[in-house]
This record gives sequence, C-alpha cells and structure tokens, in this order.
Amino acid sequence: MKDLKHIRRFNESEENLNISDVIVSFVGDVVDKKSAKKLKKVGFNLPTFHYYLGKELSEDEVGIMYAGDKGIYVGKLKNYNNIHEDIYSAPTQEELDKWKKQNSL
Repeated sequence: MKDLKHIRRFNESEENLNISDVIVSFVGDVVDKKSAKKLKKVGFNLPTFHYYLGKELSEDEVGIMYAGDKGIYVGKLKNYNNIHEDIYSAPTQEELDKWKKQNSL
C-alpha cells in the first residue's frame, strides 16, 4: 500500500517527477493522454507518428493529418513534444522501450 501512496503523491504534485514514478497506460497501440503528458515532463523526446492536443490549436500549428479515436492524432514522424507546450507525443510500447533503453532507464 505504501507504493500506491507514493504514486498518488506524485500524481498530485509532479514537480519532481521522473520515469520511475510514471505508470504508463495505453489506448490501443499508444500511451493514453495522461501518460503522454507525464512522459513529456520526464523528457521523452523520440519522434512519433501519434500525439495528443492539450487544447484547441490550429492545423497550421501542428500539421494535423488525421484525428483518430480517443483524441489521438496521427501526423508525420517527429518529436511533437518540441512543437508546443500543449502537444504531447504519444509513443507506442516499442518507441517507449527504445527511449528507455537509450536513456538507460
């Protein structure tokens, strides 16, 4: 039960968040929006095809190609976390594992 309290504490205050504190959930093949936001905070920086929008942005700002199910957008392969503070890359399990391996996590 201690571990759940620890996770709850980081969900409430994410100032000192690191990858070991992030519980990743998936929607189909990609992480869910909450996980994508947390991964951005801990430095996920690989290019992905999928991303989420945190607020309404114009298509010109992000180059939207297709809005899929559950608010998952599909675009060109790029690091969406670097485009705008309210855009979150949505990696697949394979992309997330690759990033963890590259960063020795």
